Amino acid sequence: MSDAELSFTPPPWPHDSKPVAYELVAFQLRTAILAGVYRPGDAILRGRVAKLLGVSLTPVREAMRTLEAEGLLRITPQLTVLVDVVHRDEPRELLAATLILETYAARELTARGRDIGELESLQRSMRELVADPSPGGRVRFVDLDVAFHRGIARLAGLANVELLLGRLRNRTRILVSLDELTEERRAVVLDEHEAVLSALRSRDPAAVADAVRMHVVNRAGRWFKDHADYLRTLEIDDPRT
Repeated sequence: MSDAELSFTPPPWPHDSKPVAYELVAFQLRTAILAGVYRPGDAILRGRVAKLLGVSLTPVREAMRTLEAEGLLRITPQLTVLVDVVHRDEPRELLAATLILETYAARELTARGRDIGELESLQRSMRELVADPSPGGRVRFVDLDVAFHRGIARLAGLANVELLLGRLRNRTRILVSLDELTEERRAVVLDEHEAVLSALRSRDPAAVADAVRMHVVNRAGRWFKDHADYLRTLEIDDPRT
């Protein structure tokens, strides 16, 4: 095993409910990838992961299929498992698509006037993790962040948009080091979420679109500075008008 693998401590399951075996493995393997134990392009051996996490091969295989669906892993025709690589020009495409879809979903949710209690609950759970310095706590924070944005689409009744947003956000996660997800940056994410929630409560479509744009553009500025200016100039018309 590599030094990174040997030094990795699998994080505990963050929920009260008992996980299915593959869910725990997926959470722990996701944490290892995002913590840099495995880098983009690295091959991951099923047997080595099973030994590292103390499980059989069956939940490892299922977990790897889950992470492939999330866009973190790629399984080749020869069944080699690789940490997927985000190519040089891909972040701009991912961020632009995220901005377009999240703006659309938020506008739809505003128009339908549905309760946003689920989003407020996710926000409270994220706030509890702001100061957690552990890799598991940071990964859990990002998991909840993805759930927050997928939740906007789900509450708007946009199942396909929800799936697309999950994949888009997971693709960009590969490029962000957990070390960069400082307590200060997590607090800023929550402030921007609060602006989105406030706009949703107001049911003002223009305010909602502005809050979502600010959040996505600021996220790009934090992690992908070369693409933030492009997002600021991107025109997004309301498809319902």
